[in-house]
Amino acid sequence: MPSFRLGSPSSFFYDDQRGLYAGYHRTGFPRLASGGTQRELVISETTDIHRPRPITPLTQAQLWEIARTRPLRAPQPWWLDNGPLTPGDVGIELTTAFTPDFAIDPPGSGVYVPKATKYPWAPDTSVAFPAMYFGYEDPEPRTRATLFNPARGLGSGTMEAHVAVSRDGVTWKRFPRPAYIPLGRDQGRELHQIYPAEGLVRRGDEIWQDFYGQEEYHSPREKKPSGNGVDRTAQRLDGFISADAPYDRTITLLTRPLTFTGKRLVLNVDTGAPGFAQVGLIDEQGNAVPGFSVDECVYVNVNAVAHPVEWLARGQDVSALAGRTVRLVVRLRGASLSAPQFVER
Repeated sequence: MPSFRLGSPSSFFYDDQRGLYAGYHRTGFPRLASGGTQRELVISETTDIHRPRPITPLTQAQLWEIARTRPLRAPQPWWLDNGPLTPGDVGIELTTAFTPDFAIDPPGSGVYVPKATKYPWAPDTSVAFPAMYFGYEDPEPRTRATLFNPARGLGSGTMEAHVAVSRDGVTWKRFPRPAYIPLGRDQGRELHQIYPAEGLVRRGDEIWQDFYGQEEYHSPREKKPSGNGVDRTAQRLDGFISADAPYDRTITLLTRPLTFTGKRLVLNVDTGAPGFAQVGLIDEQGNAVPGFSVDECVYVNVNAVAHPVEWLARGQDVSALAGRTVRLVVRLRGASLSAPQFVER
């Protein structure tokens, strides 16, 4: 652990895949184009949480070498984030895990608490729910900065929750749209900040999560404590991301080559009433496996989290193909597909 306070809560979990504890901490070293703080998260790892994790500070020469290719706050080290009364943040000695991607994120974006954790219902999978900040305080462009005018009574920005996934806990892929927990009205409140809580609770075919919602803007001009509170959200099991097919035409998806164990292929899919899904298997040469082509697949026309795929002549049993390298061909129309998987039963 670092020996200084942080501007945002850290997020920890035990990674049974790698046999260590992973922690994610805010850093205030990076710089926005305007000179303000770009909020990011770095990762620390340890096998013993009862002992401090040593951090060797970078030298000034090392910091300014990094600053040649990555904008940093000045002066360095920037131990004070927004002023002398706010906590210092972790530096950039640790590996960056969560950062805005300005190929897709608008200027003024930042990342707060990620709430990263292992996903209990899939092997070698981690999920995170970074709170994504959109700031008003930068002076340019003026059309955005005017929202920061005290006369408007707003604050320094808004916050929503995204979802990110990882196979190793270090490299993450974030999915910004649709927002995982978006801004909007909730029980008569107009929420302008969303902060997911730690933990996932499974109830049947749903995942429950708590979040802290605020009517107040970040660094609010006007306090509205009665409009802030803890809420619960529920979502489909394994339904964090979906492949969505249009209603008016059929699309075809092709997976990467894979091998599997198990006896049946099940789909987490919502076709609605007029939509459908079909799945076929092809070999390494791209040829349909006899009896398991997409054209022989019985229409999947359900809303279910684990619906078995069936073929006209071969039924549901795919165990004869276990261990072979295959690819899935998925045909969708008016349907949303999440997390297909092979199962033993």
